[in-house]
Amino acid sequence: MKLVFYILLAILMIGIGFYFQASKLKMPDTNEDEKKMDEVQEDVIPYENVFPSLRELYHNSDIKAELSISSINLKELVVQAKDNDFYLNHDIYQNENINGSIFIDYRTSDIDMARQLNIYGHNSLDDETIPFKVLEQYLQEEFFFNNLLVDLKTDKGAYSYKIFAASVIAKSDNEHMIISLEGDEFLSHLSLMRSKALYDTKETVREDDHLLVIQTCLFNPEKLLLLMAKRV
Repeated sequence: MKLVFYILLAILMIGIGFYFQASKLKMPDTNEDEKKMDEVQEDVIPYENVFPSLRELYHNSDIKAELSISSINLKELVVQAKDNDFYLNHDIYQNENINGSIFIDYRTSDIDMARQLNIYGHNSLDDETIPFKVLEQYLQEEFFFNNLLVDLKTDKGAYSYKIFAASVIAKSDNEHMIISLEGDEFLSHLSLMRSKALYDTKETVREDDHLLVIQTCLFNPEKLLLLMAKRV
């Protein structure tokens, strides 16, 4: 009987040994996971604020952002004055220039947190060097749906937006100039703007979303082109 007992005991001990060995194989190596996490964190490049050096380079403290649509090779610095008139006829060096600059609505005190951020820029009948002239191509449906992503950099960070609608409106239409609504009023305002869209992606926009509205001129007849985008 003792022999049988010792044989069973030996079998039991061997089974326990195999169990723990198998458990070690299945258990994750927490140290290895921590190493991998550290490697991922090391790969994340922190945002670099280049605007202080740009303001120094151009001798212009009004430089506030950079707007880009990489799919159409549009990349421009954006300024902001104390009114919406100065940069209609001044360049980024603050010299008088009929072509003006691309600028943010002066009423926006916090570019990063604004519920609606309006950016304006001139167009031209024949001057292809005017940055916003390329936006005329958004009047073509295929072009519109193939070029929806917009990037904006500020002192605080980099943001991506997705264009959800494009519209052509009369110069007397000021609905898009209302920039500080909240809640249901904001949604009603948004609905009015979208009702005039040439093209609409049907993208859902909520009352807590951050909008970007890009405005430029059109000619023959004179109207305004609006591109409406939401932060994603």
